[in-house]
Amino acid sequence: MKFEHYFPTAQLKPYIRCLVVSESVLANEYKVFPSSGLVIGFQYKGKLVNIKENTITPLETAGITGITDAYQVFKNSADIGTILVYFTEIGFTHFASHPANELFNLSLSLDTIFDKNSVAEVEEKLAIADTDQQRIQLVEQFLLSQLKDIQTDKLIVEAVKLIYQTNGTIRIKELSEKLHISQSSLEKRFRKVVGTTAKKICFYCSLQQGTRAPKRSKNTNRNLL
Repeated sequence: MKFEHYFPTAQLKPYIRCLVVSESVLANEYKVFPSSGLVIGFQYKGKLVNIKENTITPLETAGITGITDAYQVFKNSADIGTILVYFTEIGFTHFASHPANELFNLSLSLDTIFDKNSVAEVEEKLAIADTDQQRIQLVEQFLLSQLKDIQTDKLIVEAVKLIYQTNGTIRIKELSEKLHISQSSLEKRFRKVVGTTAKKICFYCSLQQGTRAPKRSKNTNRNLL
Protein backbone atom coordinates (compact mmCIF):
# COMPACT_ATOMS: atom_id res chain seq x y z
CA MET A 1 0.00 0.00 0.00
CA LYS A 2 1.18 3.52 -0.82
CA PHE A 3 0.31 6.66 1.14
CA GLU A 4 2.67 9.46 0.12
CA HIS A 5 2.35 13.06 1.29
CA TYR A 6 3.04 16.12 -0.86
CA PHE A 7 3.18 19.70 0.37
CA PRO A 8 1.12 22.19 -1.69
CA THR A 9 2.54 25.07 -3.69
CA ALA A 10 3.09 28.37 -1.89
CA GLN A 11 -0.18 29.88 -3.15
CA LEU A 12 -2.19 26.95 -1.80
CA LYS A 13 -0.27 26.46 1.45
CA PRO A 14 -2.55 28.67 3.64
CA TYR A 15 -5.58 26.61 2.60
CA ILE A 16 -4.31 23.09 1.90
CA ARG A 17 -2.56 21.09 4.61
CA CYS A 18 -1.24 18.45 2.22
CA LEU A 19 -2.03 16.30 -0.79
CA VAL A 20 -1.70 12.52 -0.67
CA VAL A 21 -1.32 9.82 -3.30
CA SER A 22 -2.93 6.66 -1.94
CA GLU A 23 -2.83 3.33 -3.75
CA SER A 24 -3.66 -0.25 -2.80
CA VAL A 25 -3.54 -3.44 -4.85
CA LEU A 26 -5.87 -5.19 -2.41
CA ALA A 27 -9.52 -4.60 -1.54
CA ASN A 28 -9.75 -3.30 2.01
CA GLU A 29 -12.30 -2.12 4.57
CA TYR A 30 -11.20 0.57 7.01
CA LYS A 31 -12.35 3.21 9.45
CA VAL A 32 -11.76 6.95 9.15
CA PHE A 33 -11.90 8.93 12.37
CA PRO A 34 -13.05 12.58 12.50
CA SER A 35 -10.51 15.23 11.56
CA SER A 36 -10.42 19.02 11.70
CA GLY A 37 -10.69 19.75 7.99
CA LEU A 38 -12.66 18.82 4.88
CA VAL A 39 -11.20 16.34 2.39
CA ILE A 40 -11.48 16.04 -1.39
CA GLY A 41 -10.80 12.72 -3.10
CA PHE A 42 -10.14 11.97 -6.78
CA GLN A 43 -10.20 8.24 -7.65
CA TYR A 44 -8.14 7.93 -10.83
CA LYS A 45 -8.62 4.15 -10.77
CA GLY A 46 -10.74 1.72 -8.75
CA LYS A 47 -13.92 2.28 -6.74
CA LEU A 48 -14.82 3.29 -3.19
CA VAL A 49 -17.96 2.71 -1.14
CA ASN A 50 -19.22 3.96 2.21
CA ILE A 51 -20.70 1.44 4.65
CA LYS A 52 -23.20 2.63 7.25
CA GLU A 53 -25.57 0.44 9.24
CA ASN A 54 -25.12 -2.41 6.74
CA THR A 55 -25.98 -0.09 3.85
CA ILE A 56 -23.40 0.19 1.07
CA THR A 57 -23.30 3.49 -0.80
CA PRO A 58 -21.02 3.78 -3.88
CA LEU A 59 -19.10 7.05 -3.90
CA GLU A 60 -18.41 9.24 -6.91
CA THR A 61 -14.92 9.13 -8.37
CA ALA A 62 -14.55 12.78 -7.39
CA GLY A 63 -16.04 13.65 -4.03
CA ILE A 64 -15.78 15.79 -0.93
CA THR A 65 -16.29 14.76 2.69
CA GLY A 66 -17.19 17.29 5.36
CA ILE A 67 -16.14 17.21 8.97
CA THR A 68 -17.88 14.40 10.83
CA ASP A 69 -18.80 13.70 14.45
CA ALA A 70 -18.18 9.95 14.25
CA TYR A 71 -15.91 7.58 12.41
CA GLN A 72 -16.91 6.37 8.96
CA VAL A 73 -16.37 2.99 7.34
CA PHE A 74 -15.13 2.75 3.75
CA LYS A 75 -14.25 -0.14 1.47
CA ASN A 76 -12.07 0.16 -1.60
CA SER A 77 -11.86 -2.13 -4.60
CA ALA A 78 -8.64 -3.85 -5.58
CA ASP A 79 -6.12 -1.76 -7.53
CA ILE A 80 -7.40 1.61 -6.35
CA GLY A 81 -5.62 4.93 -6.76
CA THR A 82 -6.68 8.19 -5.11
CA ILE A 83 -5.47 11.76 -4.80
CA LEU A 84 -6.56 13.20 -1.45
CA VAL A 85 -6.65 16.92 -0.66
CA TYR A 86 -6.66 17.85 3.04
CA PHE A 87 -7.88 21.37 3.72
CA THR A 88 -6.70 23.47 6.64
CA GLU A 89 -9.43 24.45 9.08
CA ILE A 90 -10.12 27.71 7.23
CA GLY A 91 -9.21 26.50 3.75
CA PHE A 92 -12.48 25.34 2.20
CA THR A 93 -14.19 28.74 2.31
CA HIS A 94 -11.55 30.14 -0.06
CA PHE A 95 -12.64 27.77 -2.83
CA ALA A 96 -16.42 27.42 -2.55
CA SER A 97 -19.42 29.64 -1.86
CA HIS A 98 -21.03 26.98 0.34
CA PRO A 99 -20.62 27.54 4.11
CA ALA A 100 -18.42 24.71 5.39
CA ASN A 101 -20.99 23.61 7.99
CA GLU A 102 -23.43 22.67 5.19
CA LEU A 103 -21.17 19.68 4.46
CA PHE A 104 -21.10 18.46 8.07
CA ASN A 105 -21.44 14.65 8.18
CA LEU A 106 -21.83 14.49 4.38
CA SER A 107 -19.91 12.88 1.53
CA LEU A 108 -20.97 14.48 -1.76
CA SER A 109 -20.06 14.39 -5.42
CA LEU A 110 -17.55 17.15 -6.08
CA ASP A 111 -19.69 18.58 -8.89
CA THR A 112 -22.28 19.65 -6.31
CA ILE A 113 -19.71 22.18 -5.10
CA PHE A 114 -17.68 23.01 -8.21
CA ASP A 115 -18.42 23.37 -11.91
CA LYS A 116 -19.31 19.98 -13.38
CA ASN A 117 -17.25 20.46 -16.55
CA SER A 118 -14.17 21.53 -14.58
CA VAL A 119 -14.42 18.45 -12.36
CA ALA A 120 -14.91 16.15 -15.37
CA GLU A 121 -11.90 17.68 -17.12
CA VAL A 122 -9.52 17.06 -14.23
CA GLU A 123 -10.85 13.51 -13.82
CA GLU A 124 -10.17 12.76 -17.49
CA LYS A 125 -6.63 14.10 -17.24
CA LEU A 126 -5.94 12.16 -14.02
CA ALA A 127 -7.04 8.92 -15.66
CA ILE A 128 -4.34 9.18 -18.32
CA ALA A 129 -1.56 10.75 -16.23
CA ASP A 130 1.57 8.61 -15.98
CA THR A 131 3.17 9.76 -12.73
CA ASP A 132 2.21 10.86 -9.23
CA GLN A 133 3.86 14.23 -9.83
CA GLN A 134 1.64 14.79 -12.88
CA ARG A 135 -1.46 13.89 -10.87
CA ILE A 136 -0.53 16.21 -8.02
CA GLN A 137 0.11 19.02 -10.50
CA LEU A 138 -3.27 18.46 -12.17
CA VAL A 139 -5.13 18.62 -8.86
CA GLU A 140 -3.22 21.74 -7.79
CA GLN A 141 -4.08 23.41 -11.11
CA PHE A 142 -7.73 22.59 -10.50
CA LEU A 143 -7.58 24.04 -6.98
CA LEU A 144 -5.84 27.19 -8.17
CA SER A 145 -8.55 27.68 -10.81
CA GLN A 146 -11.17 27.57 -8.05
CA LEU A 147 -9.32 29.76 -5.54
CA LYS A 148 -11.37 32.86 -4.68
CA ASP A 149 -9.99 36.31 -3.97
CA ILE A 150 -11.70 36.79 -0.61
CA GLN A 151 -10.54 38.11 2.73
CA THR A 152 -9.62 35.53 5.36
CA ASP A 153 -11.61 35.72 8.58
CA LYS A 154 -8.65 36.68 10.79
CA LEU A 155 -10.62 36.20 14.00
CA ILE A 156 -11.32 32.56 13.15
CA VAL A 157 -7.69 32.09 12.12
CA GLU A 158 -6.67 33.37 15.55
CA ALA A 159 -9.24 31.13 17.23
CA VAL A 160 -7.82 28.05 15.50
CA LYS A 161 -4.29 29.17 16.43
CA LEU A 162 -5.23 29.46 20.11
CA ILE A 163 -6.86 26.03 20.05
CA TYR A 164 -3.67 24.44 18.72
CA GLN A 165 -1.43 26.42 21.07
CA THR A 166 -3.33 24.90 24.00
CA ASN A 167 -3.53 21.40 22.44
CA GLY A 168 -7.29 21.71 22.45
CA THR A 169 -7.60 22.33 26.19
CA ILE A 170 -8.85 25.93 26.01
CA ARG A 171 -12.47 26.45 27.08
CA ILE A 172 -14.80 28.14 24.61
CA LYS A 173 -15.66 30.85 27.15
CA GLU A 174 -11.97 31.67 27.54
CA LEU A 175 -11.51 31.56 23.77
CA SER A 176 -14.30 34.09 23.19
CA GLU A 177 -12.97 36.35 25.94
CA LYS A 178 -9.47 36.37 24.43
CA LEU A 179 -10.96 37.27 21.05
CA HIS A 180 -13.34 39.90 22.51
CA ILE A 181 -16.43 38.36 20.95
CA SER A 182 -19.54 36.71 22.38
CA GLN A 183 -19.64 32.92 22.45
CA SER A 184 -22.70 32.82 20.20
CA SER A 185 -21.09 35.08 17.58
CA LEU A 186 -17.84 33.11 17.73
CA GLU A 187 -19.62 29.79 17.22
CA LYS A 188 -21.69 31.11 14.32
CA ARG A 189 -18.63 32.40 12.46
CA PHE A 190 -16.57 29.36 13.40
CA ARG A 191 -19.13 26.88 12.05
CA LYS A 192 -19.51 28.80 8.79
CA VAL A 193 -15.76 28.95 8.11
CA VAL A 194 -14.47 25.72 9.67
CA GLY A 195 -17.48 23.45 9.27
CA THR A 196 -18.15 22.53 12.89
CA THR A 197 -18.03 24.02 16.38
CA ALA A 198 -14.93 25.28 18.15
CA LYS A 199 -15.56 22.68 20.85
CA LYS A 200 -15.31 19.84 18.33
CA ILE A 201 -12.10 21.26 16.86
CA CYS A 202 -10.68 21.36 20.40
CA PHE A 203 -11.53 17.67 20.72
CA TYR A 204 -10.01 16.77 17.33
CA CYS A 205 -6.90 18.78 18.21
CA SER A 206 -6.49 16.82 21.43
CA LEU A 207 -6.71 13.59 19.41
CA GLN A 208 -4.00 14.78 17.04
CA GLN A 209 -1.77 15.76 19.94
CA GLY A 210 -2.16 12.29 21.44
CA THR A 211 -3.90 13.38 24.63
CA ARG A 212 -6.93 11.36 23.55
CA ALA A 213 -6.32 8.35 21.37
CA PRO A 214 -9.24 6.35 19.89
CA LYS A 215 -8.92 2.60 19.83
CA ARG A 216 -8.05 1.40 16.35
CA SER A 217 -8.36 -1.97 14.71
CA LYS A 218 -5.54 -3.17 12.46
CA ASN A 219 -7.65 -2.23 9.41
CA THR A 220 -8.14 1.32 10.64
CA ASN A 221 -6.64 4.35 8.97
CA ARG A 222 -7.88 7.71 10.20
CA ASN A 223 -6.17 9.57 7.34
CA LEU A 224 -7.89 7.93 4.40
CA LEU A 225 -10.98 9.02 2.53
